Amino acid sequence: MIKNRTIMKNKKVVIPMAALAIAFVITAAFFAAPALTQGDDQAISSDGRFQTSSDGLYYYKTTSGYVQISDGHVWKLGEEVKIPSIAWDQWNNKYTVTGIGTAAFEGHYAMTSLILPDTIRYIQDNAFYFCFSLTSVTVPSSLTYIGNEAFAYCYGLSALALPDSLLGSIGDNAIPSETTLVYYSGASAVTASLGSDGTMYLDIVVPDGVKILSIDVKDFDGNEISSAGADGLWSFSTVYDVPIYTVDVLTDESTDTKDPGDEPGDEPGDEPGDETPERPRGWAWWLILIAAILMFSIILLGGMFRRKKK
Repeated sequence: MIKNRTIMKNKKVVIPMAALAIAFVITAAFFAAPALTQGDDQAISSDGRFQTSSDGLYYYKTTSGYVQISDGHVWKLGEEVKIPSIAWDQWNNKYTVTGIGTAAFEGHYAMTSLILPDTIRYIQDNAFYFCFSLTSVTVPSSLTYIGNEAFAYCYGLSALALPDSLLGSIGDNAIPSETTLVYYSGASAVTASLGSDGTMYLDIVVPDGVKILSIDVKDFDGNEISSAGADGLWSFSTVYDVPIYTVDVLTDESTDTKDPGDEPGDEPGDEPGDETPERPRGWAWWLILIAAILMFSIILLGGMFRRKKK
């Protein structure tokens, strides 16, 4: 009988404390819920990879402190893929995306267009291998290396504009032989597309405040080719059986007066159309963990207190 009374007294102390702790956990989870449901379910694996659910991409931390897109499941990205310039891991660490890893988008047949940010420096082997639906790629002037078979079997890629810094830095079979190449200089990025009538269309991006005056187009033998256009949209007629051209973008080199730090790209989201990746809130998980520890601590201390009182 005494034992039963002791149990009942213990229950009178432990049960309210446990209920209070559970209520605390539920409250913590409630306030953490927005952070856990806004695309922040990221996980870092032992090899330094993490995924952002907002874009479905996997990233790999490099020894230089940057990240590259790693091999992973990217099917949720759809037809138009825009690589972000900034990625956050679950610990709120911010990384600059500087590369596309080996076989990162291999076989991503649904992708039709690709936009690379001005932070990308390299594309590794087989990165876009067999992306046969890919028809448009925007390549920034920051790119300095393309690996072996990076765009192999991308049969839909009729034209590709690359910075002239890539001359001599392209791997074996990196680009289909059927693709017409345009090596450019004087621009931030260029997107090339080849019409059925042999007209090459160029969408040229230059820094804010800079106006394009003209473009100097030559075939790879140095022969001049006439061009026309304005406001960044230019075109020229290709020559039959000439697969490579060079384009020198001539500008007025004038820029608006700006304070340091006002230049596009200093902060994520400064560039037109570039959305700032939402900063993940890793504290949500810590809040729930602390609440759980407190719950068990209250139960344990309640039992100890009751035994001492007895």
